Parts: sequence; structure tokens; C-alpha cells
Amino acid sequence: MFCLLAFLLSILLTGSGSGAADIVFRDVARPLASIVRLGDIAQIETNDATERERLRLLPLMPIPSPGESLHVRAQATRELLQASGEALSAHRFQGAIVTQVYGPAAPAQPFAVEARPTEAGQWRPTPRSTTASRPATGFRPAAQASKQKTSGSPVRVSPRERRERYAAMLTAVNQVATAAGVPPTVRAESIDTTGLPDQMLLDLAGAQPTLPAADSIGPDVPVAVTFRTANAAATLPVTFREVRLVIYTLSSVPRGGLLTAANVVLLPEDASVRPAPADAFTALDQVVGLEAQRSLRADEPLSPNNCVGPLLVRRGEPVTVSSGVVGITVSVRGIARNDGRKGDFVAVEIEDRQRLDARVVGPGRLAILGAGPDERLTAGDRLGGWQ
Repeated sequence: MFCLLAFLLSILLTGSGSGAADIVFRDVARPLASIVRLGDIAQIETNDATERERLRLLPLMPIPSPGESLHVRAQATRELLQASGEALSAHRFQGAIVTQVYGPAAPAQPFAVEARPTEAGQWRPTPRSTTASRPATGFRPAAQASKQKTSGSPVRVSPRERRERYAAMLTAVNQVATAAGVPPTVRAESIDTTGLPDQMLLDLAGAQPTLPAADSIGPDVPVAVTFRTANAAATLPVTFREVRLVIYTLSSVPRGGLLTAANVVLLPEDASVRPAPADAFTALDQVVGLEAQRSLRADEPLSPNNCVGPLLVRRGEPVTVSSGVVGITVSVRGIARNDGRKGDFVAVEIEDRQRLDARVVGPGRLAILGAGPDERLTAGDRLGGWQ
């Protein structure tokens, strides 16, 4: 008898936890795609295969730069999930407190750069290879470098390359800040690089920034951030600001394509890289089920300007038109003469080829709304009588 009760109790306990998932954070993660997903940094354990797959694909952040790594705290991951609408109370979190996330392997470089001052006080690259071919970075080989040292000419960086390096530094700061527990709506907006030589900017662009404690970082307050590589280091003022969480596309979507939870993501707005309009959508439930009004690129902010509701009424299809007052409803069948989305007015042909305009209220359903007593009577007559 006791064994039977124990067996039944075990079945009840197992069934009661089927709706929750155990999210076990890993110590190390090496994502294969360009986005770090929950399944990359944690093991998802649940009896519901559909829920397990949904949780595994939840996007968190971009992967680190090639050859770099991030320390992602479990608390920061929970805050990102909560910001995207996930109910944390429905799951159990355990495992590592900090997960080290590695970016893709860095490509082999024939030259490395050291930041060393020349006699003229300028920074120049010091090649570490005797390879005679011109390296991919654009720095000169050894013979040409010695010629540069003699002339004392500084390294020049094009405005486009400076913008790219600057953006890479901002991205690195935001990745480290998010992993350290800074709220995802507080983002690095600018780095004061006044007086920084072009060569130093080249050296520091791939550096891993070091930030102060997360609780000391807030909007509109300059923060001293140290950028350090094996060859150079600099501490620069970085200003953070409060930003919105905005819906972006995860991949390209063709015109008329359906927006789902699998091809959109909620991310902090980055005005320097991908500015979002003032009316951009800020919640997943605002866009899931809409259609792309035009072809959309990946990482494009979504707003009423580029996505619309699905067609609920199509030209040539039968529809039902309703009108009435409290307690009395008039309805009739007809044929739609043009397409319509929710809220649109559509021409409907009813008996004897009579036409009327009605507003779309649902799939195949239209209504004549806001009519006065005389107008309701006219509408009832046009609908062909009471039903």
C-alpha cells in the first residue's frame, strides 16, 4: 500500500512541473551564429519539446568580436529575458553565475601593431613580421615602415574608417556593460576621443573595455572606461543615455511576409547604428501577426511605416455586413469589391447590385458604425430587411 501511494505521489509531482523549465547556465559558450541565444549559454530542460525549442531560440545579444570574449552574468541574462516579455517566475534558473561567451576565431594577421612613439612624438605601427607582402590591415612592411619613421609622418585614418572604429568601440562598451548588469535601456552614446591619435584609435578599436561597477553607471553621467590591448591603453570618458527597447527584424522579410516571434527581436535602440522612428513598435505583441509592407532588411526597426495588419477582407470574397442599435442587429451577405484591413472602409455589393461602404471589423466581417436613427433605417433598408 505504501509503495502504491509513493508511486502515485511521484507521478503527481512529475506532472506538476511539466509547465516550467529548468534553465541551467553553462560556464563557457561558443555561439555559431551572429546572435547569442539562450540555448547557447544555457541548457534548457523541460518535458515540453515546443517550449524547449522556443526558449532555446530566444535572442539575447550580438556575439563578441572575432577573437574576443564576454563575461555574461546570469542576472543580466534574466533581466534581458524579462525585458523581452518572458515570465521569469515560470522557470527555474541555476548553474554558473557567469558564462564566458567567445566570439568567432580571429583571422590570422601577418602584422601586429605596437603603439610606440617616434622621435617626432607620433604613434606608428611596428611590424612583427618580415613578410614582404602588404598586410590586409593596410600597414606598411618593415622596409616601408623604417622609411615612415625617417620621415616622421603620422598614420592617417580616413573619416569612414574612423567612424567604423569608433562604432566598434561603442559596441564593445555596450556588450561589456550589459554583461556586467547595467540595465539594457542604458546605452553608451559617445566616447570622448579628443586628441587621440589616429594610430591609437586603430590600436584600441579591438580592445576589451574595463568599466566601473554597474551601479555607478547611469544616463548623462560621464564614466571613465579603460581600453587596453597588449600594445596600448587609454582611459576615455564615455557618456551613457536612456534608450527605448525597440522591435527589430532578425532576418530579411519579403514584402507581404508574416512577422513572427522567430524573425523579430526586442533590442535597445542604437541611434548611431540603426536609428528608429519615434513611432517604432516597442513590444512583441504589437508586431507579431503583421505583414511587411515592403521588403525589410535584417536589423531594421519596425513601425507602422513598414508593416501593416493582414488583409481580413479580399476582393471577390463573400462577407457579412452588420448594423443596428442596442438589442437589434441587421446583417446581410454580400461580395467585397476591394481588399481591406482592420479599420478600412470596403465597398460591398449586396442584393440587386446595390453597393454600400462598411468598415472591416474582422475576417470576412464588416459593420456600419456610428449611424444616427435615420441613417440606421436607411442602412437596414439597403441591407434588404431585418434578419
